[in-house]
Amino acid sequence: MERFVGRHKGDLSLTNDLEIMGLVNGSVTVPAGKFLRLRGRITGDLIIQSQGLAAIHGTVAGTVVNHGADVEILGKVGD
Repeated sequence: MERFVGRHKGDLSLTNDLEIMGLVNGSVTVPAGKFLRLRGRITGDLIIQSQGLAAIHGTVAGTVVNHGADVEILGKVGD
């Protein structure tokens, strides 16, 4: 699993399993077969495609759009 620490401007679509410990100023898409662990903040939406996985321990300022994925929310969604 890759780890991202820092700031990312714009939308992000995962190409590998990823742990975000920083800030994404945009939306994040998790495609099928990929896993996201969020310990940081997403200012936009989090979109999880069918057969994707996400564990939210941080904050999603927008909405979580779940297209039939497994999602664990232990953090905060919405402002």
